[in-house]
Amino acid sequence: MLSILPILLLPVGGAIGGAIGGVGLFTNLSLARKPFGTPVKVLAMLGVVLATYLAYFLVAVLVLNLVKR
Repeated sequence: MLSILPILLLPVGGAIGGAIGGVGLFTNLSLARKPFGTPVKVLAMLGVVLATYLAYFLVAVLVLNLVKR
């Protein structure tokens, strides 16, 4: 379930959200295949989810500020 959370940016953010979410999705899928322990995987995947949502927020604010000028 944690693997697919970043792709939920697609309906909210359109192409930009989908691109950022896609990177997060593939990063989480890559982490899921690593031979780490479950707690480490969960923390790393949560970090990726938080990073993708933060990246989308920052890009959205940047684009909004550029459009307002």
